[in-house]
Amino acid sequence: MRSCALFYLKAEDAISLSQQENRMTTEVSTEFEAKYHDRVRKIREAAAAAIRQLDQLRSAGPMPRETLDAEVARIAQEKLHPYGCDLVVHRTDDGVTRFLIKIQSTGRKYDLIKSLPTVTTD
Repeated sequence: MRSCALFYLKAEDAISLSQQENRMTTEVSTEFEAKYHDRVRKIREAAAAAIRQLDQLRSAGPMPRETLDAEVARIAQEKLHPYGCDLVVHRTDDGVTRFLIKIQSTGRKYDLIKSLPTVTTD
């Protein structure tokens, strides 16, 4: 009878350990998700700030490519680089400039759906 009682306690301990492991896994998963969502929120806020500044540039009218490049680099450095993102400039043949956010760690790009006309000084 005594050995049965010991076996029962061991099985109970095993169940308790399993529950603790599940709880710890859930806590780690929840913490990871919270950190991930916080990071995404910060990137979205930084992107929104970058879009506002790009809108200000657009409202100023056409500008030389060098000026636009310098402003885009400044915006990227101030608003996006702290969050591991870059601002990529994509120029089309018709003179429209589109902006993409590139996540440095993954290389994924997201279109900001903003465009600026530029004046070429070539």
